[in-house]
Amino acid sequence: MSSKMRRSTQWFIFGAMWLCLALVTYFSRAMAEQRAFWYGTYDMPTLELVILHYGLYVISIASTLGIICFFVGLSKAGAITVTVKEEPVTEKELHQTPTVEKATTNTSKEVIMKEFVMIPCESCESLIPQSSTFCPDCGVKRE
Repeated sequence: MSSKMRRSTQWFIFGAMWLCLALVTYFSRAMAEQRAFWYGTYDMPTLELVILHYGLYVISIASTLGIICFFVGLSKAGAITVTVKEEPVTEKELHQTPTVEKATTNTSKEVIMKEFVMIPCESCESLIPQSSTFCPDCGVKRE
């Protein structure tokens, strides 16, 4: 086995370990949630309380690290390649100042504002729009 293949395999194993940690934490947290629902949190062991409260952080971090390790393993194996094409820059382009072109389109914004007159409700004294027929707070029909 070549050293390139050995390194990519190590990254795959490392990613699998992180994903296994995420799965174990997920199922442990689910069991702790069920126990807390049925029996309450007062008689739970400390480890279950820690998993219950901080399990989501462990799950998200471990699964993210596992996925990153898998992608690093794929790149080490040569399955993912990134090529960057560089074009030569001339001396003239290097010292040229960028130019900014102005847009010739004319846009105008029109703001439409509606005005609402608020009046107090006869029943609960909360402010309601004058055009409404019912009070949204108490439900009394306006006269």
